[in-house]
Amino acid sequence: MNINKILLIMDMENGDCTKLIGKILDVVNNFKASLDVLVVLESVKKIEDIATSFGMPFDPYMKENSIKQATYKLKHLFPKHMNVNFHVKVGDFDEEAQAVYKEVNPDMILLACNNFNKDISKFSKSTGKPILLIN
Repeated sequence: MNINKILLIMDMENGDCTKLIGKILDVVNNFKASLDVLVVLESVKKIEDIATSFGMPFDPYMKENSIKQATYKLKHLFPKHMNVNFHVKVGDFDEEAQAVYKEVNPDMILLACNNFNKDISKFSKSTGKPILLIN
């Protein structure tokens, strides 16, 4: 089985990914595959939903700033020579993960920094591929 593309899903809201970057890089470098990284900021979406449910305005700058901060952190975790594609999304995990999965069409899926805070069973079943956990 050739592994040419890897989709790495990182839970940066609940886990400390900096401690695991060595393990993540070891796995990715072992396959010499291209890497796409997905981070879904569900908490920002929840704040937006709560604000709108109370009829309060939601500042779009907060969403934009959260995406920029997460992307900045990601760019400093991975070496430049890896040419990693970053996907930082605000929304429901299953929806965003499924959309990026279809776009990337990876051969392997990795999940890191999860600390079992995200229920990935629905997403895993929809892809039909096993997900390797790195914690």
